[in-house]
Amino acid sequence: MAKSVETQVHLAYEYIKKRVFNPTTRLIYDHSHACDMVHFPTAEEVAAIYPNPCGYAVGMEDGMINGGTMVDACLFRYEKTADDGAVDFARLLVSGMLDCVACAKSEGFVPRGVTPTDGKSYYPDSSIDQYTMFVFGMVRFFESGFATDQEKERIKNTLVSVARRAEKNPLKENDYDLLRDDGGKSIVSRIWGEKRGNHEMLRLPMIFAAAYGVSADIRWLSKYEAIIDEGIERSLPMTEYFHLYALQQMQASIYVCKKYDPDEKRCKKLGDIANAVADYAESNVPAVFYQLRAHINYNAPYKPFRECGKDISGAGRFADVGFPDAFKPERGDEHEFFVLQDAANVGIVISFADVRKPSDDAKALFAEAFDIIDFNKHERCVPVHFLDGYYRTL
Repeated sequence: MAKSVETQVHLAYEYIKKRVFNPTTRLIYDHSHACDMVHFPTAEEVAAIYPNPCGYAVGMEDGMINGGTMVDACLFRYEKTADDGAVDFARLLVSGMLDCVACAKSEGFVPRGVTPTDGKSYYPDSSIDQYTMFVFGMVRFFESGFATDQEKERIKNTLVSVARRAEKNPLKENDYDLLRDDGGKSIVSRIWGEKRGNHEMLRLPMIFAAAYGVSADIRWLSKYEAIIDEGIERSLPMTEYFHLYALQQMQASIYVCKKYDPDEKRCKKLGDIANAVADYAESNVPAVFYQLRAHINYNAPYKPFRECGKDISGAGRFADVGFPDAFKPERGDEHEFFVLQDAANVGIVISFADVRKPSDDAKALFAEAFDIIDFNKHERCVPVHFLDGYYRTL
């Protein structure tokens, strides 16, 4: 018997707070063992960059994506339900994310997350995905009306430090790489240049826009204005994406640029891009429905990373950045995880648009996918995206 969406929302919120959120680090982890240290790498394993420089599959791969998405969900939850506890939870998440960035050795580096085993160790390679959702989450809370003066000052200082990194590190000579924390070549932190896809073209402008918006320092507006026209020009037309998390992040970057851009004509263009992205997401509903019904392994147990075998394709990726012996532990349910997330992200992506709401088909997709999650068995962080999708479209 299908469960109501409202029942799933209640269960999801409790699941997130009790099972994927760690109250010590104040971060959301990738699996439901957030308070069980045996499921995370030790400080020694992290220092040895085991099992890989990104910390893929160790449970702390997507801390900033999870955090930024959940901050957004909490603020919309308050807006729709007046639940003060949601604001308190958002505040905890923001403080944990800021503490995580404060652990970094190099200025402006945004770690994916810290291991709960010591609360400070992190892997040296991040991604533009993590930077994007970190900046988005900080801007959302900064502008929410709930941030104290002290919190605003800390957010400002942190976003300016990220902007300094984005000003200094990405060069044509290094393919516009934000670089790893140790200064090495990153796998997925290239943020500008001719090789970037259209969904990536507003990530760098977003960082400069955020720094300007929270600091009022004209320096960052100048940096933003130097590249935003090219970013806008190259953001369309839409191309094909395997999973829609890229478009959630594209919409987040559009949101921040539009929030702080003083030029009305550019804001209109940014809004037009957001609408086009929403239309594209809506057009994906039949394909996501098909994928959703083609798989069954959505509530499979999480497999601890030390029990996984070697993934040669992962080793190949890391060999390119000087880690030929590193490996990415296999995730047998990786495809199912992202298909389930796609069903939530369709609604999230559409909700950023000025002129449309999710169609009845998109709502049906959301409800069917959400109903699949069995909170007695599920062990992943994907309910974060369902909560955000629910409150954004409520």
